[in-house]
Amino acid sequence: LTHRLSGLCVRAGERARAVEHLRRALLVDPLREDVNQTLIETLAGLGRGGDALSQYRAYTRLL
Repeated sequence: LTHRLSGLCVRAGERARAVEHLRRALLVDPLREDVNQTLIETLAGLGRGGDALSQYRAYTRLL
């Protein structure tokens, strides 16, 4: 559900709010590839490349 909410937020131009929903979704299931990918893309879209890279690294460590 939180992943779906994040999609609505992105479409509404509320990327920062989408990040919050995506992070909540990862608390439930940190291995969801689609959620991690969307979070990384959303962070990059916000100009937060360092955070996007950190998220990528955190995800790959879990694999």
